[in-house]
Amino acid sequence: MNEDFLIIILRDLLPRRPDLRLVLMSATINAELFSKYFGDAPVMHIPGFTFPVAELFLEDVLEKIRYRINSERDNLAGSSRRKRFSSVKSDPLSDVFEVESTIEYICRYEAEGAILVFLTGWDEISKLLDKIKGNNFLGSPNRFLVLPLHGSMPTVNQREIFDRPPANMRKIVLATNIAESSITIDDVVYVIDCGKAKETSYDALNKLACLLPSWISKASAHQLGAVSSFLAKSLQAPDPLSVKNAIELLKTIGALDDTEELTSLGRHLCTLPLDPNIGKMLLMGSVFQCLDPVLTIAAALAYRNPFVLPIDRKEEPDAVKRSFAGDSCK
Repeated sequence: MNEDFLIIILRDLLPRRPDLRLVLMSATINAELFSKYFGDAPVMHIPGFTFPVAELFLEDVLEKIRYRINSERDNLAGSSRRKRFSSVKSDPLSDVFEVESTIEYICRYEAEGAILVFLTGWDEISKLLDKIKGNNFLGSPNRFLVLPLHGSMPTVNQREIFDRPPANMRKIVLATNIAESSITIDDVVYVIDCGKAKETSYDALNKLACLLPSWISKASAHQLGAVSSFLAKSLQAPDPLSVKNAIELLKTIGALDDTEELTSLGRHLCTLPLDPNIGKMLLMGSVFQCLDPVLTIAAALAYRNPFVLPIDRKEEPDAVKRSFAGDSCK
């Protein structure tokens, strides 16, 4: 069940069940917000041991790696358009503030210890991995063990990040923010965070859910009708345009009538823990006796991409996809 709806149901249930005890736990929870939502519930803070962390910000890093930001005069100098754009491209923020140079600085001048780099997605991980492999210093396989970490990778490759590297070798892990809260790599000494993470957001205007990079919060950085009335009870009510679009969608697929009451189709969809569109597709597949292929399509639409990305065999998934496509890709 969606966590937002679960919290609404639990709050409504507590007055009816005085014997029920509800405990909400999180390392980064907004305790005051949740306490007020549950009628000024008591808050317990359990202190834990944290290792001392020295924070270096962008300007500190640029000074250490002696990165030179070109002035506006430098950007406009030169006779060719190509020269002007090459200067603008070297801006540290557009190049993930020279992560490659930062890694090289740590490996050359700092003490031993694994390096964990937070990036926004697989494209950034793949690009940085290629840059490191092409680096004359970092590209040495005898001195550095570079391991990408992404949910689309095979499990056997993901587990490699927990292994200790051989003696006289430094481990460098390139990951998304999944490594911030879901796992612990106990030999990491240095963390490089680009300050952005991809988050799911809903574009109410275009009626699309999308994954967009956004600046992380300070707390995250330190840690590494009846429908409307029901939603009004939520911890943070959704945007009214999003609610309006959702109701229009349910009307379009026939789950709600003009008075926003459930239709027969809508009552059946309520029993399916699926997106309404996919749920209707399953019901129609059953009615027209083509459920088997529809189940396959629904499973593919409702879950993550089934294809994995082997680190050194990027062409193989593409070949498998083409084999499934048959003549449709010609």
